[in-house]
Amino acid sequence: EYWAYYLDRENGEYSIEKTEDSIRLIVKNCPALQHLVKLEQEPDHILCEATALFNTAITEGSPFESTLEETGTFSCIQTLKRKA
Repeated sequence: EYWAYYLDRENGEYSIEKTEDSIRLIVKNCPALQHLVKLEQEPDHILCEATALFNTAITEGSPFESTLEETGTFSCIQTLKRKA
């Protein structure tokens, strides 16, 4: 719900895939990085690193782990999955 709320509010292009033991967010066009471009700044991937740290923090102490794979300048795949 968190991902959908934020990305819908910011008009992000994304999809969410759920399986029995994982949830995957595929961001096709990140609104936060696009906002930097609108402000005539370079997209700074420190935002992606901050997102990865946030996802790690929310899974800490849980049976889940997180990954974030940058797939382009404005796109990524974030995955929360049950630990093996």
